[in-house]
Amino acid sequence: MLKQIKDSRNFQKKKLNRLGLACLLGQQRGLLYI
Repeated sequence: MLKQIKDSRNFQKKKLNRLGLACLLGQQRGLLYI
């Protein structure tokens, strides 16, 4: 049970990290375009 909760938390963190990276990449590309 606890392991499942841990896994789901890790999964959410990974998703957030991916979203964060995508946002950073988007910002960098936006700056390049300006």
